[in-house]
Amino acid sequence: MAIIKPLKTAAGENLYPVTSAAAVYDAQGVPLAQKTEGWDKKAQKALCVTVTLAASGWTDGVQTVAAQGVTADNAVFPCPAPDSWEEAGQAGVRCTAQAPDSLTFTCSSLPAADLTYQALIWEVM
Repeated sequence: MAIIKPLKTAAGENLYPVTSAAAVYDAQGVPLAQKTEGWDKKAQKALCVTVTLAASGWTDGVQTVAAQGVTADNAVFPCPAPDSWEEAGQAGVRCTAQAPDSLTFTCSSLPAADLTYQALIWEVM
């Protein structure tokens, strides 16, 4: 079993002394203990939506599709479905924007076929 020792200064003091969760802050300076009040310590289940990007639906290399459950603020991880993986990669298709109940995709070259994407959606705490 490995024992992890805290980093020490030349004077022997802990370099990063943390005495409680209240002393740990997020990037905006909010104590983590405050952010987790009322949290049941269970991760929220992700919502998965499937969208189709029609080969005929591109306008100037951009296509916006309906994606129920997407908001402007949640975390969205879109990925081509296995049968669309190669075509999406060759066409340089990527998700470039999100808005309430929609995702916008951009391509480098027009795909020759309809593409299927799956997107995992999480609410951000």
